Amino acid sequence: MQPIAILAENVHAAADPILREAGFAIERHAGALEGDALRAALGRATVLGIRSKTSVREPALAAGRPAAIGCFCIGTDQVDLVPASRAGIPVFNSPFSNTRSVAE
Repeated sequence: MQPIAILAENVHAAADPILREAGFAIERHAGALEGDALRAALGRATVLGIRSKTSVREPALAAGRPAAIGCFCIGTDQVDLVPASRAGIPVFNSPFSNTRSVAE
């Protein structure tokens, strides 16, 4: 089965060719993921890419086990890091992606 990258909150489109080249199908969401939509995304995502408005808390993490969660913003405060770590889900951030957007 093809891995799926779910990108929310308008993660920059420059990610698309990189993910496609790595074999990912891409599913985009313009806004933040919440509630049932977030749980459904976590249930099918191989990789979840978010910005600062999607809040991934412990109850939502129980819905699935993505291989990684990428936060394309300043920090990772919107993700419960301890439960993610216990579940074996690495969380990373790209702190300069917002800086560049603001500068542009």
